[in-house]
Amino acid sequence: MDYRETLPSELSSMLSTLYSYECTFGPYNLQTLALGVQIAPLLDAAGSRPGAKLLLERAAKNLARFDEGVLPVRLRALELLRDHLIEDGELEPAAAVQRELLDCRIRSCPPADPQVAAEQACLARLLMAFPHPAEAA
Repeated sequence: MDYRETLPSELSSMLSTLYSYECTFGPYNLQTLALGVQIAPLLDAAGSRPGAKLLLERAAKNLARFDEGVLPVRLRALELLRDHLIEDGELEPAAAVQRELLDCRIRSCPPADPQVAAEQACLARLLMAFPHPAEAA
């Protein structure tokens, strides 16, 4: 049985639209990537975690090619991907995504902005969670 047969009708419809966008505009088109970011949390909640992660990785990587006008969508993709990686215990990749997220915040916000401080604190927590060499031995 195809997992799409058990999805809620709204998600099934969104996946059909995503497939249509991929066929019409290509997988790296802005509309395709933005829709993927919207679908990923729903897909994850419906039990397709690998599919959600793939959509987020593709969006996070390829939205960097666009100008700053798409920054809110890219920030959302990075936040969701970071959270996904943390939940899966993939702390090093999560820290790399967090560094990218912090860089985006620094470029788009004033230095004293609370969002910048929050992203810095999140990165510090991730780095502190890494196993220390003495602990690994």
